[in-house]
Parts: sequence; structure tokens; C-alpha cells
Amino acid sequence: MTARFAAAQARLNQAVFRHLPNEEALLDGNSVDVIFDRNYLNADGMASTSPAALADSALVAAATQASLLVVAGDTYRVRSIEPDGTGSTLLRLVLL
Repeated sequence: MTARFAAAQARLNQAVFRHLPNEEALLDGNSVDVIFDRNYLNADGMASTSPAALADSALVAAATQASLLVVAGDTYRVRSIEPDGTGSTLLRLVLL
């Protein structure tokens, strides 16, 4: 990745997470803005949710599968951490 592209990507990520987050969350007690999605699923008559939070990778770098994320009064455990290589990380969650 060229330095020019990396700089442009970093500026874009900063803009996205400054303007588009829909929730302020607490990750292990630390404030982080996220794009939160409860993801309703219905497969073969089995309905469930698959919540996830997208965040700036730098802000969730310390997350582990034991981490807790509090969003809108609900507490979730981080099930998986999926950095996308562009500076964003998807945290797949389980409601506690």
C-alpha cells in the first residue's frame, strides 16, 4: 500500500467514524463510537439476532473475545473480532 493511499484511507476512516456512528458504546469501560447493527436473521423458520458493531480499528485494538460492549443499555460479549484491513473492525456480539 502506498503512503498516499494509506493517508487517504486514514482520513476517510476518521470522517466515517466522526459522522456515521449510530451509537456511543462502552468497550470494557472505554467510550467508543460504533455503527451498531442488530441484524435480524430468519433461516428455515428459526429467527434470531446476530448483533455486530463496526468501529475504528485503533479504538478497538485491545478488544478480546472476553470483552464486553455496552450499547443502548444492553451488554454484549465480543464473539469475534474481524479487522477488514482498511482500518475498520467488525465486532460480532452475543447478548448477555
